[in-house]
This record gives sequence, C-alpha cells and structure tokens, in this order.
Amino acid sequence: EAVQRLTGMVTRFLPLPPAAAQQAAQLLVGLQAYTLAAQVLFDTAKTRVTPAERLGLIQAGANALLASSQPTLAYTRAAAALGAQTVPTEMAWFMVRLALGANLPIDAARWLRQAVPLDAPAGQLGQTLTAQQLDLAWQVLLAGGDLRGAVHLADAALARQPGNRAWAERRAQVLEWSGQPDAAMQQWIMLLRAPVSYTHLTLP
Repeated sequence: EAVQRLTGMVTRFLPLPPAAAQQAAQLLVGLQAYTLAAQVLFDTAKTRVTPAERLGLIQAGANALLASSQPTLAYTRAAAALGAQTVPTEMAWFMVRLALGANLPIDAARWLRQAVPLDAPAGQLGQTLTAQQLDLAWQVLLAGGDLRGAVHLADAALARQPGNRAWAERRAQVLEWSGQPDAAMQQWIMLLRAPVSYTHLTLP
C-alpha cells in the first residue's frame, strides 16, 4: 500500500530534477519498487540535463533493473536511452558488461569497440587495458566468435605480461579453435619449456 501511494506521488511529478530523481530512485529501490525507480531515472534522463547527469541517470536506471534480476530489460532500456551517440569510455565499458549479462555478444562487441581500439598494435593495446578489462574483452570476443580478435587480444596481454601462463594457454587454445594447429603447437611447446611457478599453489 505504501508503495502504491508513493507510486502515485512520484509519477504525478515526473520528470524530476536529476538530484531529486536519484534520491527518489534510491528510496524506491529500498522498497523493492525497482521498475518504478528505473522509470523515474530514465524519464528524467530525457529532460534538459547535463551530459554527465544524463549518463549517471541512465546507469542508475539500468542498475535498478539489474537489482530486480532483469538484465535484458536493463540493457535494452539503457541502449535505447543512449541511442546511436558515441559515449565516454567508462560508459562504454558499462554497456559492455550490460550487453554481456543480457547474453547479447554482438552488442557487447559493438560497445567494446567504443571502449577500446581493438585494432591497435598488441603492445599498445596491452598497455591500454587493465587486467580486468582484458578478461572482460576476452569473454566478449569469445562469446561473439571473434577468434582472430581473441588471438590479437592474447598477444596484447602477453605483450603486457610476457610470462603470464594463463594468457599463453588461452592463446594456444584459440589458435587451435581458429584452425592454426602449427601455431598452436608452437605455443604449447613454449609453455612446456617455460618454468612453472608454484607461487599461487595452495598446499593442503
């Protein structure tokens, strides 16, 4: 009943100023009125707000829907609100995660290319991305079946961390999948010859 009364009050005054919208949405999320919270935020994002406020409202609206276990709706509402415009790098990474969570690898790959210049030389690309971003980009490229891109990303990760065994194994595996058995074999041989580090092993 309290939620219904609040719904009537909030919708009557939509759209709200950005700060008021954020505060109202937090209250609604606390009451588990996730869909209404998202509506408040997305409706306010359509009004005359600054670019930074608009992106913050869209991100908060998507997060409200994620809190109610609606990843596909969170992505579609956020993508519709952003339209075809180019977004800042941080927002592009947010959309990569949203699209991947919604099981939309093609969309995730499109946002990934806004987030980072994937065609840059491996050495440059490796210095551009954090370890977490490398892992996320790897998931996106594999989910979309972009094996060539995945090999290039593995090259970038190894340029950043030449002795990283996990990335060397990933590179070898994707070379096999992409029909390059000779190159894959060379990578496996290099792995076999490389010294094994026991630093991360946990003893029973």
